[in-house]
Amino acid sequence: MNETSSRNPARTIVVVGAGIVGTSTARYLQRDGARVIVIDPLAPGRGTSFGNAGGMAVTEVAPLSLPGTLWRVPRWLMDPLGPLTIRWSYLPRLAPWLWRFWRASAPARVEATAKALASLLARAYDDYEPLLVEAGIRNLLKRQAAHLEPTQLIQFAGLVIDRSRHRVTYKDKPLGLTLTEFKLVTILAERKGRVQSREQLLKDVWGYNTFIDTRTVDTHMRRLRDKLGDAAKLLDTVRGVGYRFLEQ
Repeated sequence: MNETSSRNPARTIVVVGAGIVGTSTARYLQRDGARVIVIDPLAPGRGTSFGNAGGMAVTEVAPLSLPGTLWRVPRWLMDPLGPLTIRWSYLPRLAPWLWRFWRASAPARVEATAKALASLLARAYDDYEPLLVEAGIRNLLKRQAAHLEPTQLIQFAGLVIDRSRHRVTYKDKPLGLTLTEFKLVTILAERKGRVQSREQLLKDVWGYNTFIDTRTVDTHMRRLRDKLGDAAKLLDTVRGVGYRFLEQ
């Protein structure tokens, strides 16, 4: 257990876990005037990766509750080296959580969660910087990876897809796509000229297994066409197969 306090504590707050998130949270609370108690079996920071280079995964906004994830659980449980293990006696107590996890995997919920994570992670560099300055190690923070690289931009026939900003424009006009629509248009643009089957799009965009109704794709493609406006002429439907962006 570690305990720190400010000069004029207005309240006492307990932070469980002294990893990078817990330690940073505790320090910000302390700077805000709180008396902070940090609980961890190790010293602050010892539960994180240290002594090596690291990165801030500001673009990793996909939640764990992706559609189709629960269907993979039986296979994981059968694999002795798999990523998941459960004490079967605990399963009844786990059931309510599994139900909430399944509900969170609905496409609309996943999209909302991803947007919320993107908003939080967009501040990562700015939020950590004051603590690094305070610790005298601001020089170790490099932001090159956040710069726009040429491969982050896809342009053709007036359509511009900016993957670093999750922004799509057509003839300089923003299209205002949802996260799912952005994924669809990006995948089709990356594979321009090649037909993408509905099953392949379900797998690549939603993470679904192929037994899910492929009409999900058709519904989103209709919405995408509406938002593309004049650029919809670039989107080709190959009947009975799938979709593609035409090569210009």
